[in-house]
Amino acid sequence: MTHKELLKAIGKINASSADLDGLIAGSRDNMLRSLVSAEKRIMARVTELVADMPNLNAVKANQRIQYYLGERKALWDAFGESGYLDDISKFVDGHDAVAELTGKLLKAGKIPADFTRIPQSMITMIKNRDMVYFRELNVAARNQIDKILMSQIIGGRTPKDALKVLRGAITGEYAWGTRQGVYSWHAGTYVRTAHNRASRAYIQAARTDYGLDTFLYSGPILSNTRAFCLAIVGGVYTADQVDQMDNGQVGDVWTDGGGYNCGHKMIPVSKELADAIKEAEGVEG
Repeated sequence: MTHKELLKAIGKINASSADLDGLIAGSRDNMLRSLVSAEKRIMARVTELVADMPNLNAVKANQRIQYYLGERKALWDAFGESGYLDDISKFVDGHDAVAELTGKLLKAGKIPADFTRIPQSMITMIKNRDMVYFRELNVAARNQIDKILMSQIIGGRTPKDALKVLRGAITGEYAWGTRQGVYSWHAGTYVRTAHNRASRAYIQAARTDYGLDTFLYSGPILSNTRAFCLAIVGGVYTADQVDQMDNGQVGDVWTDGGGYNCGHKMIPVSKELADAIKEAEGVEG
């Protein structure tokens, strides 16, 4: 492979990688905005519930319990009507586009065409897995607010005080500043990593199906790029070498790159391309 051919091949990989990163970033940002909208819808309904709350200091504990049991159903309905699951379903459907661009990225690595076709069954499995996980996060968020509602009602808090605590938990708007809301907290981190994990899962499928053994650690170098990624990005590695890598955070490099929110990936490349990259960098073997 000539130097000109090498530069052209690397250019195609970088372009495909940038397209994939752009798709993932746009989908992530849209979903994070959707989470905030869902929190606001829940908060609007909870505000209505609390507005109808009597002065619970003036009623006995048993009456407060009965009042809570009535409000609990309304709270659960509010979570069901927040739009969260519809928005998440659309986000997870975005894995189809991620798979398409991941296939182009594999092709850019000069992997034979048969190896770059990601099975629809694999895409469906990843989508179903993520929907299950996001549903679990929805239940966890609902239960968190349910617990707070119960403590406010059973504790005989005034409607004003109860609303202040619930607003902080639901939207992240506390008197001392803004944190993350209940959906942003529970689902936000996973949203930031879900598409990247899906893409890496598709790459893993190609790797294991066809015994691919040379990989380019690809991705951008940004101001917040981790030291782990800085040390290896742009390099070519064997599967055994990747297996021995430790990102020092979560999972492994195959599934999580450098850790949470990382966009770098191990891209399979042909032996010819791998040898050309090593030669250009003056690396033996």
